[in-house]
Amino acid sequence: MTSVVIEGREQIKIGNRLEPAIKLRQSFRGISVVSWVDGQGRTLKEESPGGMALLRQSADEARNLPSRAVALDMIAQTSIAVAKPIANQASRAVLELKLSGVNLSNFPLDGGRQRLRDDQLEIRLENLPRRAAQKLPVKDSRVSSYLQPTPFLQSDHPRIQTLAGQILNGEIDAERAALKLKDWVYKEIAKEPTVSIPNALQVLQSKKGDCNEHTVLFNALARAAGIPAKTVVGVVYLRGAFYYHAWSEVWLGEWISLDSVLNQFPADVTHVKFLEGEIDRQIDILQLIGNLKIEVL
Repeated sequence: MTSVVIEGREQIKIGNRLEPAIKLRQSFRGISVVSWVDGQGRTLKEESPGGMALLRQSADEARNLPSRAVALDMIAQTSIAVAKPIANQASRAVLELKLSGVNLSNFPLDGGRQRLRDDQLEIRLENLPRRAAQKLPVKDSRVSSYLQPTPFLQSDHPRIQTLAGQILNGEIDAERAALKLKDWVYKEIAKEPTVSIPNALQVLQSKKGDCNEHTVLFNALARAAGIPAKTVVGVVYLRGAFYYHAWSEVWLGEWISLDSVLNQFPADVTHVKFLEGEIDRQIDILQLIGNLKIEVL
């Protein structure tokens, strides 16, 4: 449920003029957006999580930025710096972190390879070789919903099903099949930052995208092949900071992490899972931006 509160009337500066405005605060699942609208309901200014602001301007004003303006890297702007670097990231079996700045009870942090105790989170790397072999298609009533197509994961589409069959080429071992699908997506999809709400067919057509595009295409191919798969979102450690990221989990008797954009199966322990699900659930990650703090223990 979204709540909208009128906080008063103000005058705000738009270009060289002052405009009367009504100040509104919209709150949704712990996310707060402040807007200033004029008498016709047009947004004059908006401030959103992460310190970002939008300002209504004419096309000429928007094109003629002041000389002091600098390019803004949105990915770097929302990253979470840590004081203590994480060594041996790829080979580390256990990682311990202290999380703060957000209400941790809003997120399913405790489960699978993650253990949460108060504000301390332990992540353990899965050990694939010890798992009993699963044959395709995986038949387990507990996870049957993760084999179904969705508007974003069109696993029943002939193009997706044909491609999955071509990649696997008769492979029926679920673990080896997941590895083949991951390798194909990693090699064939160009790594490019993309602003979109991705779906598997569009990604297959464009052959490019960031973590979201890689993940939806892998998951659709996995489901088409008979491997239960789902999208998870959170943060991952790269070059001294944690960045917001999406990756997959596949069912091999239990959920195993897999990252088709970083080419990891299982994903390393710096992948911190906060949420799972499609775009209707992923929006909750906005609660973390500008608020989440991470200490490496």
